[in-house]
Amino acid sequence: MQTAMLFILGWPLMAAVGLYVFRRSERTVRAMALMAVGLELAAVLAMSLPLLAFPGVSVGFSASWIPAVGARFDLAWDGLTALMCGMTAAVSMVVVLVSPRWTGKNATGFCAAVLVMVAALMGVFLARDGLLFYVFWELALVPAYVMVLGWGGENKSGVALRFFVYMMAGSLLMLLSLMALYFLSPAPHTFNIVAFASAQLPVSLQHWIFWGFLLAFLIKTPLVPFHTWQPDTYRTTSFPTTMLLAGLLSKMGLYGFYRLLLPVTPDAAAIWAPWIVILGVLGAVYAASVALVQTDIRRLAAYSSVSHLSLVVAGLFSLTAVGLQGGVIQILSHAINSVGLFLVLGLLVAWAGTETLSDLGGWAKANRWFTAGFLVVVLGSIALPLTNGFVGEFLILMGVMNRSLLLAGVAGLTVVLGAWYMLRLYHDAMLGPAKPAHEVTWSGAEKLALGLICVLIFAIGIFPSPILRLSAPVVSQILVRTGL
Repeated sequence: MQTAMLFILGWPLMAAVGLYVFRRSERTVRAMALMAVGLELAAVLAMSLPLLAFPGVSVGFSASWIPAVGARFDLAWDGLTALMCGMTAAVSMVVVLVSPRWTGKNATGFCAAVLVMVAALMGVFLARDGLLFYVFWELALVPAYVMVLGWGGENKSGVALRFFVYMMAGSLLMLLSLMALYFLSPAPHTFNIVAFASAQLPVSLQHWIFWGFLLAFLIKTPLVPFHTWQPDTYRTTSFPTTMLLAGLLSKMGLYGFYRLLLPVTPDAAAIWAPWIVILGVLGAVYAASVALVQTDIRRLAAYSSVSHLSLVVAGLFSLTAVGLQGGVIQILSHAINSVGLFLVLGLLVAWAGTETLSDLGGWAKANRWFTAGFLVVVLGSIALPLTNGFVGEFLILMGVMNRSLLLAGVAGLTVVLGAWYMLRLYHDAMLGPAKPAHEVTWSGAEKLALGLICVLIFAIGIFPSPILRLSAPVVSQILVRTGL
């Protein structure tokens, strides 16, 4: 099991190097990248299946790293790590599948960046040493910046710089909190996350550490009002890059809540939780309202993403079992639905040559399979029963209701607004008056990717119990730490 963990962490980096060493044609490079992420997904699944029978089991690996400061190469595998790593491998596979249309002839550069990002994300989800967590957190920013700058559109330099500055600001706050925890730990000092969570820190100190982590994670997620980097970034980058940012990078902040903020600063989290729930609910309603008036389909999808992720934050800080587990399901569901949404929108833009909603229309007549796939993605996004979105949003709303019936009612507005703007998007693009140049050309890989997304939307909606089973031990530990 320890060897498997090291393989999951190191294999994507080795594969990225291999793309440059053994690269041949563009098609061969993409095939190699697809095999690499496929093998990564197989390894994650092999590690995850035993946890379904024994969900409370955790496998660890520890080795000396920087002994001068007490930092160790500590890794661990539990149910939450398994879910996040599985999500990362699955999304990266979809991105590699659909990337040829948008990433030009530099297949090696793009695929290598994807693999480096996968390795960094696996490191974030596996790390149990605070300094190691930070290193992988920062490493994930490098390929993201390269992809925004290298495969962006108009004003990509300005957008990439803004994106990088926002992310670095959040990282600095997190680093300061980690350093504070290090010096507050008993001598010899340690960066071990489990030791951080076991420490009985005074509440006065917890507040400062709490806010450092909170702001770092809210910027990455992002939550209103820390979201301003996101719409322009999603609007400017290539569609595969946007899929990675929306589907994976935004989940790092949410994972940080589960792994660091809530376990390490439980008393401060309990004190500030009601206010964060309010911020999450209001942010979700605000973003949904902004999405409703968008005429650009990519900005509509960007604000839709902010709305859904803000609701996840509200569920987490309800500090209830249903809210926390609903957050886990919604993290996975949002990854699937956002990738699916940007895929279908990317295909529409490629075919129609426009991103303006009013210039689209009548595409339902062009291809019935695309029409059906788009509809499934929309249904998952608006949380129709039997889809993945329903399970997560229902549990989150139940968690918020335990905090406040009024807040749950306000949060419920996002369901109405979400259905409004998503169904309007589908109607105007697919069922409205037909526009000229309705020619559908899509590859078998793109069809396969959309098909896989549709299967996952229904699979999670109908069979959520494996996810709940895997996440239950981590949620229980958080509730014990916060005394709820």
